[in-house]
Amino acid sequence: MRIAICDDDQQQLCIIRKEIEEYSIINKLGFFISTYTSAVNLLEDAVKESFNIIFLDISMPQMCGIEAAEHIRVVDTNVQIVFVTNLADYMPRGFDVMAAGFIVKPIREKAIYNILEKLINLFNRKNLTPYEVKLKGGQVGTIQLQDVLYMESNLHIICAFTRTLKCEYWGKLSEELKKLSQYGFVQCHRSYLINMAWVWIITDDCVTFTNNLSLSIGPKFRDNLKDTYRRYRK
Repeated sequence: MRIAICDDDQQQLCIIRKEIEEYSIINKLGFFISTYTSAVNLLEDAVKESFNIIFLDISMPQMCGIEAAEHIRVVDTNVQIVFVTNLADYMPRGFDVMAAGFIVKPIREKAIYNILEKLINLFNRKNLTPYEVKLKGGQVGTIQLQDVLYMESNLHIICAFTRTLKCEYWGKLSEELKKLSQYGFVQCHRSYLINMAWVWIITDDCVTFTNNLSLSIGPKFRDNLKDTYRRYRK
């Protein structure tokens, strides 16, 4: 998930970033955070890449947060914009640009946590991807792809692993890759498909997920994995 923070007050910007990073560690979520002290600089990147959430200060020189949000909405109607402000008078205008919420300065403890909890739950509900599989007993089951960290193949049995559960079903890894690459899955080893949404670190030898689980990377898959992951992050 890509998050942007824009605030001309460096101290406030650091407070917001620190709380987001703490939330990601506690909940084992992978966030890619970009910070800006100017709305103009934020706009330059917002037209080139998509953010999931933007924390946006309202009162800034050159361009205020409301004006920046109006420009962002021209190119992106999906991003969740959270205004950070000590000016309650701006709130009605915030709803004109579909604000997802407001955080009032000085920022209260856990205020960032609460808004992240709300927006991530909303994001997950909107992005549920049910996937039908043929279970070992012959029945048809359904797994939610966004919950899957990785899939392991062993003699035509696929094991889909979430952070807490394992689901076994019939299948070939090559066939699963054809169907699941559009959902952010990529092969890192002859036995593994990984869900890039859960990836934390990739080295030459292994991939580590946000829950600290690591899998080996097969040498012949290394270059494609890294290239695919770079594109995915963008």
